[in-house]
Amino acid sequence: MQKKYLMTPGPTSVPTDVLLAQARDMIHHRAPAYTEVLREITARLKKVLGTEGDVVIFGSSGTGAMESSVVNLFSPGDKVVVISVGYFGDRYAAIAEEFGLQVIKLSYPRGSPADPLDLEKTLESHPETKGVFITHLDTSTGVENDLEAFGRLT
Repeated sequence: MQKKYLMTPGPTSVPTDVLLAQARDMIHHRAPAYTEVLREITARLKKVLGTEGDVVIFGSSGTGAMESSVVNLFSPGDKVVVISVGYFGDRYAAIAEEFGLQVIKLSYPRGSPADPLDLEKTLESHPETKGVFITHLDTSTGVENDLEAFGRLT
């Protein structure tokens, strides 16, 4: 059989050893063996990510994680800012609007990163804003936003 490669940001091709590991018997999520596997994976993820902070493993697609952040952190009627530099920023805005949030959308031309000063002005004009959504790297455009610069606004 010919090996196939997926040349997309996700899902990705799965190495054979990982596929074989999936053939093992299931471990109940409340069993001590599962707790140990989760502890090992979390410790390794902290090393890979270079953090001492908590690591959350979220079993979902990217869109599922986006939707979860909207519905678990906000209530219908809340005002949020969505910064869009491509498809995934637009997707965040659509999810937020569908949930009933009041969305202030800051859109940028394809290929251009977001400007932190625009967000600063928007937050000054809308002090009742409950949250901000920004995509770090929008794979639809290849644009990377400077999260450190946006973080300095808080």
